[in-house]
Amino acid sequence: MKKQINQLLPTLLVMILILALTVTTYHISFKQEEESCYNRLENASNAIIQSIQNRMQDDLNYLRLIGKDFSNEDHLPTYEEYSSRLSTFEDVSLFERVDLLMQNNTMYTMHKDVQPIQSNDFLTLNADAEYMDQVHTDPLTNKKSVNYYVPIQQNDSVVAYLVGVIQCDTLDEQFYTQIYSGKTQNLIIDTTDGQVVMNNQDILDYDTFSTNGCKLLSPKKDVIKQIHALKSGVVKFEKDDIKKYLCYKPIEVFN
Repeated sequence: MKKQINQLLPTLLVMILILALTVTTYHISFKQEEESCYNRLENASNAIIQSIQNRMQDDLNYLRLIGKDFSNEDHLPTYEEYSSRLSTFEDVSLFERVDLLMQNNTMYTMHKDVQPIQSNDFLTLNADAEYMDQVHTDPLTNKKSVNYYVPIQQNDSVVAYLVGVIQCDTLDEQFYTQIYSGKTQNLIIDTTDGQVVMNNQDILDYDTFSTNGCKLLSPKKDVIKQIHALKSGVVKFEKDDIKKYLCYKPIEVFN
């Protein structure tokens, strides 16, 4: 019996060695695959961020140009002047529409009749600098939107604003990734108040991410605090018994 055990011992040791090597190889391969996943997510995030920055910069530069032209006039833009300058731009820009908010709290818009629409926004702005507001319900469409204001100045005072209206539910048609057969989803958060600007396919409930529904696996970070502090990182979490990866990076558009 002892002789048989001694004969089997080398084979047993080889089997244990093979098993150890297999486990080690699997562990290394898994880590490499995980790292590859992180890298692909980060590269995709960088591509979306660059796309958003380029689109915003191009559209804002055009708005600024129109605002400068109107500022050089000796009168407030008429509806016809406003309409002719912006009708073509609206069709190709990121903005759902561009309104003209006047000092007397009336507003011209392409999506309504020439009759001005009453608004109190001008009284609350009172600034000579560009401004982006937070997510709100647009009074004309009743949809979640974000506005970008470009002031028009005459005689050293603001007389009107060009208001670029970004409709939140159309953003995911503009900015998305095609990696992982379209299963990658995107979420844009306003870090000033935590509101969701874009939620592509409802990736997760942002408000409850750190409390319930999502179990953070690695690394151990307070993701919500990281996002609001404009930090970058990649984490693995579990939701509905499915492991997922989350890459978060600041877009750095305006505020």
